[in-house]
Amino acid sequence: TVPCQFYFEGCSGPQLTTNLGKRTLQLAEFMSSQGWALHLCNGGSMQPDPHNNPRNILREQQVKFTRAKTAEKAAAPLLLVQLRTLPFTDSPPQWEGIIEVHGKDTNGIYDSLHTFFTEHMRAEVRGGGEGHYCQKEYTTNAFRLKECEACPNGKYAGFLNGESNIGKWTMRLCDFMVDHVG
Repeated sequence: TVPCQFYFEGCSGPQLTTNLGKRTLQLAEFMSSQGWALHLCNGGSMQPDPHNNPRNILREQQVKFTRAKTAEKAAAPLLLVQLRTLPFTDSPPQWEGIIEVHGKDTNGIYDSLHTFFTEHMRAEVRGGGEGHYCQKEYTTNAFRLKECEACPNGKYAGFLNGESNIGKWTMRLCDFMVDHVG
C-alpha cells in the first residue's frame, strides 16, 4: 500500500505515475538541513510477476547522500528532470513520452527548459504545478523504443525493452543546461 503522502495512479489510469521525484527532492531538502548533499539519484521500474500479473509494474527511486563539504554545497538548489515512457497498448506496442520537472524555478530555469522541450523535443505542456505530483509535465513523441532482439518475450519481458534514445536526450539536455543555462 502507498502511504498517504505519496501519490500513485495505478492500472486504471496512467500507470507508473507517482510523486517519487517530488518526494525525493523533499527528502534531499531535509537531508541538506542536516549537512548532507544528494550524490546520486536513479529511477527504474520492474514487474514482480509478469506471467500472472503483467500490469503490476512498480517504480523505484534509489537515492544516495554524501556528507557535504560546506553548508553552501548542502543548500544548493536541486532540479530533477525525469524522462520516461508510458505504455498504453501492446497490440501493436505504443507509448507516450513523459517529461517531469521537479524542484524550484531557480533563476528562471523553467522557461529555459520549456524552450528546450518545446523547440527541440516538440513537447507539449500536459500539467504540473502546486498540488500536482510534479511542478511541470510535458508529453513528447521524441522517444524511440525498440524491441529486444536477443530475447524477445513480448508481454512478459516487455515488448520494448531493447535500445532507446532516452540516453541521447538526457545528454542533449545536459549539454543544453551547460551551454545555455550555466
